[in-house]
Amino acid sequence: MGREDFTQILAGADNFTMRRAVERLREGLFDSFGVRLLTARESQLDEVFDTGVNRLAKNESTHLCVCGSYGQGKSHSLAYLRQRALARGFVTSQINVDPREIRFHDFRQVYKALVSRISFPNSDSSLVK
Repeated sequence: MGREDFTQILAGADNFTMRRAVERLREGLFDSFGVRLLTARESQLDEVFDTGVNRLAKNESTHLCVCGSYGQGKSHSLAYLRQRALARGFVTSQINVDPREIRFHDFRQVYKALVSRISFPNSDSSLVK
């Protein structure tokens, strides 16, 4: 995002939206406004996303492994890619693989968590109520 785009988005936001974004980031949560404005290396993430989409369009498999130490922006980058995918019309699902919440070796539990957290483009609805 260029400086002009950043300034335009920031100028169009009300105080509540900006304060909510900052407070959510302080709590370790993600706000779509904050993710959109505060994503570093956006062009690299866009390139990774576009490469994956182009491979899928050719019926080729693709994957992305995000690794890093605590606080290096893994979750933030994934939140950015999720927003990009929803904007392009993809259905997404996001879970935290944590043995205290979802036991990764229990495929039924992983599948149930993935299905219950499906997000549809341009919608707040999900499959499970």
